[in-house]
Amino acid sequence: MRDAVPEALISEACMRETSAEKGIRLLAKDDPTWRERLEELEKQGKVLRYIAEVRDGGISIAVREIDAVHPFYHLSVPIISLLSILNGMP
Repeated sequence: MRDAVPEALISEACMRETSAEKGIRLLAKDDPTWRERLEELEKQGKVLRYIAEVRDGGISIAVREIDAVHPFYHLSVPIISLLSILNGMP
């Protein structure tokens, strides 16, 4: 199985920043983008979930847009779940 490389939720600049104060300022710059994305998803009846997926011998970990029919839609706590093609989940 290949190593998993998660999709980053923060910018490269923020990840490289060594000063906590500057890092917080960089995080704040991304807020409007995330807010807009969440508002648009809400209009579509969708939410974001950070999901790990096992497929073809590899692991992907990324933010996924999911709708109300997905079993993770109503989760309200952070969770990393492994989905496998073998168990038939989307």
